[in-house]
Amino acid sequence: AGGSAAALANPTDVAKVRLQADGRLRMQGLTPRYTSTWNAFATIWRQEGLRAFYRGTIPNMNRAAVVNGFGVASYDQSKLTAQRVLGEGESLRARTLAALVGGVITSLVGCPF
Repeated sequence: AGGSAAALANPTDVAKVRLQADGRLRMQGLTPRYTSTWNAFATIWRQEGLRAFYRGTIPNMNRAAVVNGFGVASYDQSKLTAQRVLGEGESLRARTLAALVGGVITSLVGCPF
């Protein structure tokens, strides 16, 4: 599911990364390539075509699949452990603790040091 979502969202990721790079141009006092998000989409489409929006799709899909897999697995395992340690069933406290642990693990997997 994570890989499929990454493939569908890749065009927005391309525009986002390019707009972020434009921020660096602005900081250096240079003229940015794009004036807005819509302008970025239109310019990329016009100058580079549809293929430009799907560059880097495979690595992005692989990253998303790994991150989501670790996220789901760590949440499920953390929830079982929290329920056992706290002596509670499907409590809000156990789910919150599991979400916290799952989120930390997902962040570490997604953005390694």
